[in-house]
Amino acid sequence: MKGDSDPRRRAWDRKYSCEHPLWRGPGEVPSGAGPGIRCLELGCGDGKTLRALLATGAEVVAMDLSGPALRSCRRRMTGPYEAELVRADVRDLPFLDGAFEMVMAHHVMDHLLLDERMRLAAEAVRVLTPGGRLSLRVFSMEDMRFGKGEEVEPCTFLRQDGITYHYFSPEEARGLFPGLAVLEMESRREAKTFRGERLVRSEVLVVLRRPMG
Repeated sequence: MKGDSDPRRRAWDRKYSCEHPLWRGPGEVPSGAGPGIRCLELGCGDGKTLRALLATGAEVVAMDLSGPALRSCRRRMTGPYEAELVRADVRDLPFLDGAFEMVMAHHVMDHLLLDERMRLAAEAVRVLTPGGRLSLRVFSMEDMRFGKGEEVEPCTFLRQDGITYHYFSPEEARGLFPGLAVLEMESRREAKTFRGERLVRSEVLVVLRRPMG
């Protein structure tokens, strides 16, 4: 894990140091989460999805690069369940092989360069138990924000906030995990109005399973 001089970490720390939660609204939990399921949430941010995940009764380890994000996450955890919070880099997971029955990477791959996405994909599979599920959620090339910023790799843009944004095709998202079986795959489009203009938020959602053998 890189030190505090990492510009990516500094960019996320700035975002999560704001007074109000960065992400609002209900979190969405993939199928397969439930009581006793050991789950790793990568890039937990300030806890939007984590709260919904804990409500299923899953045993959750929530990980993020940003210290302010994890502090916000801790403040937002309510109810009888608690998660283990870990500050670490998704490119080098500090967990044993096969440690989790579910791994969630919701809008984490979006912020990595190609070689980093490949490293995360390999690490996510490594820590997943045989038969375990991996839930991936990323923005697609049809999203309204595609093309904003400086293009540093194909379909990857560095924006003024210092954060990288990559946009996927369904085939690319699935292709990161060639050894896993697809359980669910969906392209989701949602129309939204911004400053009187009708725009589209577009995502790719994939749930995969690691083979037993």
